[in-house]
Amino acid sequence: MNTAPMRALRLEMLEGTRPAACARCFMVEDLGITSHRQDENAAWREEIPALVASTGADGSIAAELRTADLRLGNVCNLRCRMCSPQSTRALLPEWAAYHGVPLRHPYFDRFRGVDWFEDPAFWQLVEREAPGLQRINFAGGEPFLIDGMFDFLERLVASGRAPAMTISYNTNLTVLPPRLLALWPRFGSIRVTASIDGVGAVHELIRHPSKWEDVRDNLLFLDRRASALKLGLATNTAVQACNVFGLGRLLAFLTGELASFEVPNLTIVTHPAHLDVRVLPAALKAEATRVLDAVVADQSSRWRDRWGDEGCGRLQRAIAGICTHMNEADATALLPEFRRWSMFLDESRGQSTAAAVPELASLFTDPWPARASPRNEDTHAR
Repeated sequence: MNTAPMRALRLEMLEGTRPAACARCFMVEDLGITSHRQDENAAWREEIPALVASTGADGSIAAELRTADLRLGNVCNLRCRMCSPQSTRALLPEWAAYHGVPLRHPYFDRFRGVDWFEDPAFWQLVEREAPGLQRINFAGGEPFLIDGMFDFLERLVASGRAPAMTISYNTNLTVLPPRLLALWPRFGSIRVTASIDGVGAVHELIRHPSKWEDVRDNLLFLDRRASALKLGLATNTAVQACNVFGLGRLLAFLTGELASFEVPNLTIVTHPAHLDVRVLPAALKAEATRVLDAVVADQSSRWRDRWGDEGCGRLQRAIAGICTHMNEADATALLPEFRRWSMFLDESRGQSTAAAVPELASLFTDPWPARASPRNEDTHAR
């Protein structure tokens, strides 16, 4: 908390500049979309003056940890199209094959041994050094697959700390472990944000090998037990070329079928760049804009009935921001990479992007472009 980079970051914030580490939040704010930065500032609004006043001239703070965001490695049961082995080690075989390098290439060693969360000493350190923790967020990978996290929660319950704590998750919601469901009511509150990128074939295309029926059943299960399990429920959608045409169907499902979920959060995929909506040709951008405008016109009254003027406005601004982002730059130079990646995964997985997203079928009618060259950079969805 008081390393040189963290101290420098605080000083940049206090000076009113835009730190590079915060670039994504400022990007979406400039598009009119509410950012994670803004949500956190709102959540801590009353405490911010005291926190600022207690920050030293060198940017240091008294490191009393009240919140923790624990990204539990890259153990995941999915191989999402916008991810890399940094997010899921299950992608390693396809990643190596696509880039034409051996699976045992040394470059991949950094992804094979991400196992710090399996060390009991780490969890003991958290318990010992952060007795004032009030909020913990778990993400991954897929946090619902990590046994050490369950053990940690059980110790928090045994210690008597659980009733004063909020536990939150970012999850693909393909599994709902009974052990976890039994623990949740023992805590002050639980928050679950489910990553949902479409309905039916679109969701299965992006979040392979997820089955939409299983994810839908889990969404409905949590929705109907929100009160008993002390749940705050939300969804996050990674908006990209493969699902921009399906947002209306997704939002209609979330509005019509789920009574307890909050306003859907829409984020823009910018990495890998070849999945960014900017990659679409002008004609498809125009059609996507028309479709999204129609979604707003058709569904806004239902959003307002469900989430009030504030929630409706948040969704409207998010969709307007997506359209602005999509149309303000031409990234069609990346279309060959989009096609190569899509066609490679289609063949590897027995899928069809053109069938799942008919609006994109015209992008796959030309001969297969030249093979991609090996990469030396990490790319993953933000």
